[in-house]
Amino acid sequence: MPHPLSEIITARLNGDDPHTRTTITNAEAVEMRAELDRMHEADQLHKIATELHAARSIDIETASILVQALMAELPDANVADVVEELRQRKPFLFADAAKSGSHLRPDSGRSELLRYLRSRRAAQ
Repeated sequence: MPHPLSEIITARLNGDDPHTRTTITNAEAVEMRAELDRMHEADQLHKIATELHAARSIDIETASILVQALMAELPDANVADVVEELRQRKPFLFADAAKSGSHLRPDSGRSELLRYLRSRRAAQ
């Protein structure tokens, strides 16, 4: 079954009907608007991921969903403010610099890693 848009394009190529041209123009406008909306959404998701990464989120996917929900509640807020609000509401989604494990060297032994994990568990 051919796609309706392909039928319109075929009609345009085969004829010179002004009504067909208007229909194609309207169809193209709708398609362009949908593409623009998809691009805007992708850009917004990229901004959210960038801000969450900068804020040291430990679960970017979950935090991203929560940021999107907060932004739906506050449509005029910018991404950085919403991420900061999320950091205050749900600090467990963000790495604490003191507990980030940055003191562990790449060649740290298993015992050092276990000590670090136990200290994190005790801190919670």
